[in-house]
Amino acid sequence: MAHEIAPVATANTGAPRYSGEAVLALLAGLLAVIVPAPFSMLLGGIAMLLAGAAHRELQQINTVRGTVLSLLGFLIGLGSVAVQVAPLLLAYLHVLLASLVP
Repeated sequence: MAHEIAPVATANTGAPRYSGEAVLALLAGLLAVIVPAPFSMLLGGIAMLLAGAAHRELQQINTVRGTVLSLLGFLIGLGSVAVQVAPLLLAYLHVLLASLVP
């Protein structure tokens, strides 16, 4: 007499689970836009790192959502870092070109 093993029923609450790193990446990116200059670059970098961690989590676990949140967090963080770094790069480029041209 063979007994069939019934699959274990999982509790499905109906609400999708979002990646914690993706949500934190978006929040850090949004905070990077609001806070003053030295902290915005730091929060922008944190947002980009969290978005990368969220992307890895989203690739490994198929039931977790948050791809758009992590992408937005990455792009906003990248923008806040670029706004801080671009003037420095332009100033260095100006000094470099001024020293090359007599």
